[in-house]
Amino acid sequence: MMRIMVRRVVWIGCVILVSGCAGRPPAPLYPPGDVAAGAFAALVNNSEYPAAPDIDVLEIPAAATALVNATLNGASGLRQRLDVIAALFAPEGALGLQYNAQATATAAEAFEQREGNCLAYTHLFIAMARRAGLDARYREVLGVPQWETEGDYVMLNHHIAAYGELRREGTYVVDFGRVYTPQPRFGRVVSDDRARAQHFNNLGARQLVAGDVAAAIALFNRGLTIDAHIGYLWTNLGTAYMRIGDSRRAEIALHEGLRLMEWDVTTINQLTRLYAGMGRPDLAATYRARSEGAIRQNPYLQFTWGIEARDEGRLDAAIAYLRRAARTQPNELYFWLELAKTYALSGRARDALKTFRRADTLVTTAEERQAMNDVVADLMRRASGDPPPDDQLQ
Repeated sequence: MMRIMVRRVVWIGCVILVSGCAGRPPAPLYPPGDVAAGAFAALVNNSEYPAAPDIDVLEIPAAATALVNATLNGASGLRQRLDVIAALFAPEGALGLQYNAQATATAAEAFEQREGNCLAYTHLFIAMARRAGLDARYREVLGVPQWETEGDYVMLNHHIAAYGELRREGTYVVDFGRVYTPQPRFGRVVSDDRARAQHFNNLGARQLVAGDVAAAIALFNRGLTIDAHIGYLWTNLGTAYMRIGDSRRAEIALHEGLRLMEWDVTTINQLTRLYAGMGRPDLAATYRARSEGAIRQNPYLQFTWGIEARDEGRLDAAIAYLRRAARTQPNELYFWLELAKTYALSGRARDALKTFRRADTLVTTAEERQAMNDVVADLMRRASGDPPPDDQLQ
């Protein structure tokens, strides 16, 4: 963690997720008025670095469409179509794709160059799967973060895969050509626009590492014109302005990132560095203190501790941990589901029902609906005293 304090940090990768810190930050020295609108107007609309040209990351050449048609070769069922398209992307598949963590490529570029990172793989799979008549969307995958160091920068990589629904045949996840039945885990299906904004974020991060700050800012600005609600894009923009010594714009961007992810340790660490460099040791100390306590505030750790407490029969402690996790990361469906389950197990039926209803507002996919149904089924089984299914026996 100390490297975060002394190096510039760049969010990069296939999907950017975050570690956490709770609490309200001090106000910025240079508040842009209405923070959300003011930050966008000051740093994107009125920037001396115009947004980079937009691109269609899912466009593919005629040769890729021809390959899809040839590969299907009479395959009619959705599952059969899925299997033959996914097989193209496997390590031994006909596409011969090679993984390259630094190659953020569009679908067309990945097809032509035969390499890419997980975002590039997913762009190409989704484009080809849709040509095959399949439902295919982007799905964030939360796993162990991977840190990559280049020069003065530490880059945080996360992962993305493809998700789809096969009507009566269930749902799937395709990851590097392997087809999986989704299991309940953190992460959500995200829009094409969100994935495209992430694409520009990755390109900007690479330019920043290469030393071309102007190109990096233009790419970050393009990402923000597509989706201005991505906190790490604002953090990266602030990091770019720090690199050229523009403290005012850096502070506005970092505070906008923290407004969107107010528990994010990386943005807090960048503000610590910014204020230290501005000769404001008081503010630097405030953010340093927040950073030092950030790990224990991580909502995913809070969730883990809540499940452990519930397994040990400490239901009140479990509820406290799970409530904190859900309030810190309110868009995480599984936090609310497990909180509702814990309320029910503790006999708090009204709270359980209210929390289930809150969880229901977050359901967007068949996978998530099944997760809801599984929790209800488990509670009904417990209430009836039936043994768990065979696949849950230890």
